[in-house]
Amino acid sequence: MKILHTSDWHLGKSLGGEVLHEDQLFALQQVKEHLAREPYDLVVIAGDVFDRTTPSGDAVRMLGAWLGEVRAFAPTLPIVMIAGNHDNGPRLAWTAALLDKQQVYLRGDTQRIDEPIAVTGRDGVEAEVWALPFLLPGALGEATPSQVGAMEEGLRRIRARWDNTKAQVLVAHCFVRDGLVSDSERGLIGTATQIDAAVFEGFDYVALGHLHRPQVVAGNARYSGSLARYSFSEASHEKSMFAVEVAPGQPHRCVVHPLACLRGMHRITASLQELLSDPQFDDRVEAYVELTLSPPVDVGNPLEQLRARWKRILSFHNALVPAGAALATVSAGGDGTRDLEADFSDFDRQFPTGDVPPEELLRWFRDLHGRLPEEANE
Repeated sequence: MKILHTSDWHLGKSLGGEVLHEDQLFALQQVKEHLAREPYDLVVIAGDVFDRTTPSGDAVRMLGAWLGEVRAFAPTLPIVMIAGNHDNGPRLAWTAALLDKQQVYLRGDTQRIDEPIAVTGRDGVEAEVWALPFLLPGALGEATPSQVGAMEEGLRRIRARWDNTKAQVLVAHCFVRDGLVSDSERGLIGTATQIDAAVFEGFDYVALGHLHRPQVVAGNARYSGSLARYSFSEASHEKSMFAVEVAPGQPHRCVVHPLACLRGMHRITASLQELLSDPQFDDRVEAYVELTLSPPVDVGNPLEQLRARWKRILSFHNALVPAGAALATVSAGGDGTRDLEADFSDFDRQFPTGDVPPEELLRWFRDLHGRLPEEANE
């Protein structure tokens, strides 16, 4: 049986204020074209389908369009999709009862984790596919609530029902201990969130999602990695999808298929003048970049100057911020009091460093500011 394993699409993702819609369409087109060329018995999307629990309209339409396009040339190809920690499980899977009949299996909560999805390959191999979405502590009523405990309980329920004469395939979204991480994964705090790969013993293949770097974490378990580059720590990553062949009781075989990225991603340190005019950077001005000034600049607004050449500055560092420049950004009301929200917004615009939308960042600032003791606000 041949399986296409992909994960961590993060549809609707933005980075440094740049919406990655075109990049994701570019990657999804490659997945679709590959499926049109190569015969598969199953497609697996191992969580974090969307980047937010409330996905944008564009993100939802992107998923719907891709499924429709694949169905046009592969009307009976089974597709299994689970919720990751970025997804809202019930929202992702609200059409599950309907789409099951179309062999698109959406699994967003724990109610059906011990119901196998039966798949028969063109070679006659039969498989039971177990879809295990991201589990919060206590999700399965384990005695001591933790993600480790929830995973162990989920796997106990699955093993109680599996048929060892068939290939056993697990689709899961979790952080396996010692896995290689990237900056773009949402942090899971503490060792109680880290799953020991030994718990996957007995499965013929474990298709994992959550970590964005393609990697092997056990003899039977792999992360396919994210659909595109979602942080500068992934700048050197080669993105990919896996073609995996499984059979009952046999080691799986895996072929890596690279996914090209629409644009490059670079961290560049140079002087302001070099960044403004040096031809060595001509092939990077259309890429996503993190720019660091060396030496720092203490006059004017270097970021605005750089934007004239560099189209997609996602992060900017100018280590030297002189006292005079800092004071110049202070906003004051008519009574001479400081407008801290305006100061914060001005600073954020000058020094973008993350992928959080400005309005959301401002809400966080207001929340934190509101918690300060009254004397700290004076």
